[in-house]
Amino acid sequence: MRCLVGAVLCTAAFAVNAQYYRWADESGRINFTDRPPPASAKNVQKKAGPPAPSTPSEPVALQQAPKNFPVTLYSVPGCEACDEARKLLNARGVAFREVSVTSQAQLEALKSAVGSNSGPALMLDIAGYP
Repeated sequence: MRCLVGAVLCTAAFAVNAQYYRWADESGRINFTDRPPPASAKNVQKKAGPPAPSTPSEPVALQQAPKNFPVTLYSVPGCEACDEARKLLNARGVAFREVSVTSQAQLEALKSAVGSNSGPALMLDIAGYP
């Protein structure tokens, strides 16, 4: 039974990208085949099969995460740990907003967000979580 299912799936996979031919024989009947028609065939048309279904590169949950749960990196200029945090987020493909703490207002925003005035600090905005 497993062999039969495997054979059907393989056949379907190959058929997705297959080419087929439409042609008329001597009596005028229209034929559709996956093999080239005989030399006596009339009105031969070579067609490609339907395109393969596209698969997203990431699961839906990963595609929606940056919109639903934005990440903010608070960094301080000249901070080696901040550079490492930035490299890690970029290497993982995490979309983030960076706030470079250079003014008193940004320092106050950092302090209210994480309770400290040292960087780096990562914030993940989860709705309903204090």
